[in-house]
Amino acid sequence: MHAPPDPGPPKHVGLSIDIVSGPAGPLARVWTAKCDSPADFSSIASVNPGIGFVRVGGATTVHLRGPEMRATTLSCPRDAEYFGADFRLGAYLPMFPPARLANLQDAVLPILPDGRILLDARAWEMPTPQNGRSRCP
Repeated sequence: MHAPPDPGPPKHVGLSIDIVSGPAGPLARVWTAKCDSPADFSSIASVNPGIGFVRVGGATTVHLRGPEMRATTLSCPRDAEYFGADFRLGAYLPMFPPARLANLQDAVLPILPDGRILLDARAWEMPTPQNGRSRCP
């Protein structure tokens, strides 16, 4: 008998998530995620507010998120890229109290023509997963 051919490394289909860095200053973690095929997934319940960046089809949106009291089923489209920073417990942006953002009541921040984010009447450079610890508002 012949052994079956080696299938190679396991193939991941759907959503993959990586932690980029751990606690630093007001941030609990910086993370990235990518969706290589359409998939439904469960968001986790979390007491931590945060900021998330979503890129789909070349368009980026920026979301300020509040705590979530229960897990929620969400969908990600093919080739969607995500990156975000979760704030430590107690850290938040004063103009967006966590209770106002709770349970998927995200605030979507405007992106200026030069790619900067408008927050609290100030333009912020768009962070990346690599510099997110130092650039998140």
